[in-house]
Amino acid sequence: HDNHQWTVSNSLDGTLVLENSRFLRCNLEDDGPKNPLSIGVQGFNYATITGCTIEGTDGNDHGGISVYNLLGQGAEVTVRNTLVTRCSFGMIASGDGVTVDVYDSEFSFNNHNPNPMVSGSGITIQYDAVVRVTGTTINDNHWGITTYPPGSSSTAILGDSSSVHPAEQGFNRIYDNGNNNAVYNFYNNTSIPQIAEMNWWGSTDLEVIA
Repeated sequence: HDNHQWTVSNSLDGTLVLENSRFLRCNLEDDGPKNPLSIGVQGFNYATITGCTIEGTDGNDHGGISVYNLLGQGAEVTVRNTLVTRCSFGMIASGDGVTVDVYDSEFSFNNHNPNPMVSGSGITIQYDAVVRVTGTTINDNHWGITTYPPGSSSTAILGDSSSVHPAEQGFNRIYDNGNNNAVYNFYNNTSIPQIAEMNWWGSTDLEVIA
């Protein structure tokens, strides 16, 4: 807690195992979205995050977990039983070769940036990254899950009834995400179909689920 910028950074072919940790009052300088957990950028990086809590502070720009491939080969990350709340965003996975599996976690109230065009997703998947999510609650963010940009193969697997992979079993609770009086529980801004089966969307009314 009480870190001035980034808290934990894993890059250059690193391996990170993080368990039962709490991240509070991070990025005190607040001169940009310097996130408590930053994985990737260079090399191929591995991380396992289990039983952790990341809690933002009112008015601070930092997000929760960022997984990037900017100058390297990618990353493999597993997130389990972890809470990310009250940040500008919950988690971002970005870049070809990035795969993140999320189990039994929660991304909630990540809307501290008032501009939803800038930030505010529970989980963002961009530039050909792949994220699989099961048993996870995503609620009260500006956006629940977003995949983009157009033309990319950014992939969210939020439940696939034909799959036996443990991270593709669904049973997520995705509800009350939105901004400007519109519901955005899952916003797919790519040109490819996404898979999101066997989840609870806060309602059985198809007009409400969006």
